[in-house]
Amino acid sequence: MNKMTMMAVLVTTLWGAGAMAHGWGNNGPKCPAYLYFRTPEQVMQDHRQALADKDWEAVACNYSKQARVISDQGVTIGRDNIVADLQALDALFGTTPTVVEETISADVVRVLFELDLGFAVIPDGVDTYVIWFGQIHRQTAHGNLVFLGPPPGP
Repeated sequence: MNKMTMMAVLVTTLWGAGAMAHGWGNNGPKCPAYLYFRTPEQVMQDHRQALADKDWEAVACNYSKQARVISDQGVTIGRDNIVADLQALDALFGTTPTVVEETISADVVRVLFELDLGFAVIPDGVDTYVIWFGQIHRQTAHGNLVFLGPPPGP
């Protein structure tokens, strides 16, 4: 093993151990280890794709085990509960929001979005994310649903 390879193994081992000691980067047994090394941009790209694909295991891998989401409905703690909330929203709305603007500053991401259901809209939704070690650790979510008329019948 050459010096560069040894150095890479050592840094990865020490960094990974430090991240785990602080509860960061805890992807769980089904999530690949490379996820620890994603940038906030990569996390957001992966997250949007997983939501669009309804790949709930991949969505879970984007959140740390003890992630927290503060939303209009309250505080959700833990990635399994967060995924359950996202599945409920998907069942309710049946579509993903349109990203209007995304701003990234170091480990913080702000996403402005809108959603059009035909009978209702969210004209000014906003999510913020705090991303450490390739995972979402904190998120805020707000969307004011404005009804334009009655929902379509069955």
